[in-house]
Amino acid sequence: MDSRVRDEILESNMASASVAGGNPLLVPGKIGASLQLNARRRDFVDLGSYGSDSCLGSLSACLHGLTTAMWIRFDALQDNMHFLSTGVEGVHLYYRCV
Repeated sequence: MDSRVRDEILESNMASASVAGGNPLLVPGKIGASLQLNARRRDFVDLGSYGSDSCLGSLSACLHGLTTAMWIRFDALQDNMHFLSTGVEGVHLYYRCV
């Protein structure tokens, strides 16, 4: 990945994120820039590790709940396609064909 893209990501609202695979692209988004990931390239973003004592590491540690928001546009969906995971006991968002 071009280091300019990585630097821009790190300077954005995802200050603690590190890009860890493929070739993610910064593209125009709903608000400012958006991160475009391609599953065929195995693009992903690693937001770090969260222990069982943190809300993202274990939902039982979310004493006041958890709120998150994102805009996601899929070009295609595949069964069991994961697009967000925060750990074994954390948050998992994925598509499952029923």
